[in-house]
Amino acid sequence: MIEIRDIRKRLGDKEVLKGISLTINEGETVAILGRSGMGKSVLLKHIVGLMKPDSGQVIVDGVDITRVKRKKLFEIRRLFGFVFQNSALFDSFTVWKNVALPLIEAGYDIETIDMRVKKVLSMVNLEGTEDLYPAELSGGMMKRVGIARALVGDPKYLLYDEPTAGLDPVIADRINDQILYLKEYLKKTAVVVTHDLRSALKISDKIALLTDGVIVTFIRKEEIFQVEHPEMRQFLKASGLS
Repeated sequence: MIEIRDIRKRLGDKEVLKGISLTINEGETVAILGRSGMGKSVLLKHIVGLMKPDSGQVIVDGVDITRVKRKKLFEIRRLFGFVFQNSALFDSFTVWKNVALPLIEAGYDIETIDMRVKKVLSMVNLEGTEDLYPAELSGGMMKRVGIARALVGDPKYLLYDEPTAGLDPVIADRINDQILYLKEYLKKTAVVVTHDLRSALKISDKIALLTDGVIVTFIRKEEIFQVEHPEMRQFLKASGLS
């Protein structure tokens, strides 16, 4: 379980997070929906301990990660697989090495690394791409390599930062299908930051709407059409769902 308790964060002159509280139960996929600049990615970085709040708590499996020492924080970070918005692949590395990197850094033996890399590439339908470089991949393939790298350490939690950003609707929907498959197959807890309401409705169990540093609604996705908040109504209208 991940519990976020009244976290606040100021970056420069702007208070980006203004008292966020959120509980993500085991096995759930929660989508954090919001426009650009609303603090979604900042919130995600707090969950994994890449940023520290000015106040408040982030509790992962009963441990307040805002208060632990560096060694313990690194241990807790191993519970997370992080899928970056831009995939964050190394251009000079092959697909195999990009995916294997977390295991190489952790000191695994080459046989175990090779087995696990092939396993996760199979999960994202990228068998046979081990020797390709990022420049040889489509945008959708790069996203899937990023997902494979997040999976290779067998994390308990998966965090996705705008997984469909920059993709055309057809490829974006394939990524949604991939996330949904992993959700149903692996049964892992996931947090997805997105501005794509259709994506959120497809892959999540619950949706939190974040606007101006505040979560203004947090509901099961089936309840979304009953939400009267004007920003949610705008999302519904822009997505052709109202």
